[in-house]
Amino acid sequence: GDLPFTPLGKTENERKDKFDYGARCLPWGYVRSYGTPYPHAYVHHPDRLAIMWEQDTRYHMVPTDGRKMPSHLEATWMGKSVGHWEGETLVIETRGFNGRTWLDTAQHPHSDQLRLTERISRPDYDHINYELTIEDPKYYSKPMKNSRVFVLMKPGQELFEYSCNENNRCLGGNCTPSDVQK
Repeated sequence: GDLPFTPLGKTENERKDKFDYGARCLPWGYVRSYGTPYPHAYVHHPDRLAIMWEQDTRYHMVPTDGRKMPSHLEATWMGKSVGHWEGETLVIETRGFNGRTWLDTAQHPHSDQLRLTERISRPDYDHINYELTIEDPKYYSKPMKNSRVFVLMKPGQELFEYSCNENNRCLGGNCTPSDVQK
């Protein structure tokens, strides 16, 4: 459906001269990374969670040691996250974005005021429930939510190396059925 743009967000969304940062091998950004056709993985340690995306061989660290979000953040492509547990649910808050990425492959913009809250739980061994709340008062008039269920990769599957310049699985960026992990 229609997104709840503010007037500034609508203007930014309707720009015809959007800079295609992904075509220049710049980071896809935190939200958009979850929307790639490639898998991602989680590695949990008692005081942190590492999220690894096959897309761009990108990773993101989420401290879960009880620290609070810093009051002054350097703006980055992936933002700064902190996580805490609410029972069996991991809650991740992310702030400090540079506003140079999109929310999705449809090129919906976000500003440097983007705030994310993720809620991750595991109802059983093979599934991960994922809920994302997107808040960006500069570009959107109200919060938006997205929920999905991730399925674990089959035994033996692993993340591949991915190089934006030469994607070693899809020569020239043209994937064939044989390039896709079964």
